[in-house]
Amino acid sequence: VIDQVNALGVEVDIVYNNAAIMTSHQSDIWQHSWEDWMQTMKTNVFAMYTICAAFVPKMAERGYGRVVNLSSGITKTPELAPYSASKWAVIKLTEDLAAHYEDTNVRINCLDPGWLRTDMGSQNAPNAVEAVLPGALVPALLENDGANGKAFSAL
Repeated sequence: VIDQVNALGVEVDIVYNNAAIMTSHQSDIWQHSWEDWMQTMKTNVFAMYTICAAFVPKMAERGYGRVVNLSSGITKTPELAPYSASKWAVIKLTEDLAAHYEDTNVRINCLDPGWLRTDMGSQNAPNAVEAVLPGALVPALLENDGANGKAFSAL
């Protein structure tokens, strides 16, 4: 993705880091395999970091940028430990990146979209994807003195 965007020769002002996977539920927290942990962290955390590393320094050089990293409000869910741990890592990394770029016009925040009816979220989820779209725009449209390193809820 980074190479494709760079090949376009455009300046990136807004990044939404939305890629995520969730491994299967395990009834025992110790049943999650090492591969589950690695794949989840690679997709949910390391990919986010890589995208940020590719675009945020350039945003800071230009004096403007918005980054929205999708997190989760998931709590106390040992059957999904790799997923929930990865989403808490996203929150912490977002806070650290925001602190690093605090004196710039780059705003880096998290967005909890809520439990959505998607392939990953399941059809049992209470919220349609369309319901979160207005709230999902808020962190991308902040003023230069707006929130930085904060968590937003799309609902």
